[in-house]
Amino acid sequence: MFRKYHYWDSNYHNKEGQTLEECDKLYGRGRQTVKPGFVMDVVFLSKEKTFGYSWCLKVHNLKTGQNVPVRLYEKDKVYE
Repeated sequence: MFRKYHYWDSNYHNKEGQTLEECDKLYGRGRQTVKPGFVMDVVFLSKEKTFGYSWCLKVHNLKTGQNVPVRLYEKDKVYE
């Protein structure tokens, strides 16, 4: 069974009260290597565009081409 591991919360707001959709349009997206062969795609949550203040969209295994299941944002919800 194919599962898409993509994380989005339409109810989430950053410190300025902007939704993820607004942040995506205003600040864009980025990609960071989290360990060899794995990258994380994020939406930046501020104009500073730091990975420390971003929303993880997915973690991707470059070798297999598959998205990796990750437990995120457990304080509020678990996205699996």
